[in-house]
Amino acid sequence: MNSSHVSVELPAEPARLRYAAGSNQTIPTTVSPFDASFGYSLSRQSSSESRHDATSRISRSLDDGEALPCYSEDASPPTYSRKDKQPTLAEYLFKFGFIFFPFWILGACILCSPLQTPPSFDSGSAAWLPDKTDAERDAIVSKIRTLELKWAKRCLYACIAFFGLMPIVAVLIWQLVLLSSS
Repeated sequence: MNSSHVSVELPAEPARLRYAAGSNQTIPTTVSPFDASFGYSLSRQSSSESRHDATSRISRSLDDGEALPCYSEDASPPTYSRKDKQPTLAEYLFKFGFIFFPFWILGACILCSPLQTPPSFDSGSAAWLPDKTDAERDAIVSKIRTLELKWAKRCLYACIAFFGLMPIVAVLIWQLVLLSSS
């Protein structure tokens, strides 16, 4: 059996010309048949139509030697300080009081309790802030005490609001029950 094979030569992929960004030179690129039939290129090459390929006006003006204007007279960078926010027991009691309201009562009791500096032990046992002087420890305790008092007052206000609104809500529910039974 004599089989004849016919060889057909397919045309090569057409070359497409595109302009390089910012110049008049053309760069030949090939277009796949898939891209030609659907009109969309899946290649990773950048397109010449993209505005992102061109250099921005800002970078060109800064390359000329111009500097951005200074917003303050002092050219030094700003200094940032850490905000010392110590988590306190009263703060936790206030936040968890929304889940279990007796925590507000315990938080309000902190208003009656004094906060004192723990004693420093000179015998080498575990001391509270052993590297600080007594004056520094007292300053830290007074700062913590003001935070404790702030959150304890919030617990007290939450207790007052809760126990002030509870009778009103109870009377309203009682009235609704009476109206619905009649």
